[in-house]
Amino acid sequence: MPVLWRYEFQNILATAIKAKQITQEHALVVWQKVAAILFENESEPSPAKVIDLVAQYGITAYDGQFIALAIEIGIPCITEDQQLQQKFRGIALSMDDFLGPPTLGMVRERKARYRAPAQR
Repeated sequence: MPVLWRYEFQNILATAIKAKQITQEHALVVWQKVAAILFENESEPSPAKVIDLVAQYGITAYDGQFIALAIEIGIPCITEDQQLQQKFRGIALSMDDFLGPPTLGMVRERKARYRAPAQR
């Protein structure tokens, strides 16, 4: 995971706080739990690779961080960005493609629907 994930995740938490979906205290607890898992899995892609991808495919440096790291490590980049999926077939996969079809004996939850809580 590029270190960039930290800023993106903090922005998600900040957005949820502003929308009054979670409290500041809850956001901090979530941050600490997620950070404990992801900090040890951080890695930085080669800046040359990121710049090459930006120039060659016309993607953002932000997206280039994730795609470059996936290529360098040899793992898929799971994203719902359809443009990335088209430009990087076999590397940028949707969650459904990554999980694949359910196999015999496999239990899969239905996709959840997320919505903001009703205003009181």
